[in-house]
Amino acid sequence: MLSRLRAQPVDVERRIADGGFRLHHGLDSFQALREWTQAIFTDAERAAAPLLRWLEEGLWPAPLGFPMPHFFEFHALLNFQVKHYPSVALCQYDLDQIATHHLLTAIAVHRHLLVEGALVRDNPFYVPAEEFLPLSTTERERDLIRLFKDVRFDVRELLATLTGYARIQ
Repeated sequence: MLSRLRAQPVDVERRIADGGFRLHHGLDSFQALREWTQAIFTDAERAAAPLLRWLEEGLWPAPLGFPMPHFFEFHALLNFQVKHYPSVALCQYDLDQIATHHLLTAIAVHRHLLVEGALVRDNPFYVPAEEFLPLSTTERERDLIRLFKDVRFDVRELLATLTGYARIQ
């Protein structure tokens, strides 16, 4: 993520030094992650920040042993928070490193998707936090598993289907 930011026309090091960018390498508990996130939004409100941008690398949980189901519950809650504060959250996943069932859940918890350069404005498989959190893992993935069967269990074809959906929006 930092490599991509440094390639942009912005002084990343200055932004880190002045607190405009905050880097975090993940936490090992769901409660700690929730508290830290709430503190970020509270700090932004106190500073009267006009908006908050959140960049998330979707692969940090595995090396820390953070359970992926909790990671996606966190994302569902983050999406709920984003509705209440002027903010943008951008999550990035490496398709070569994420398990397929985790990819299906990642699709479910993100209202908008950027897939192969195409913006899916209203992800047809998005499940809002208030619906997602009470569901079991199986229920969370049910519709996406049906779609995955339709694309012959091929991740690239699933992504192509989402890209096609973006083009007709």
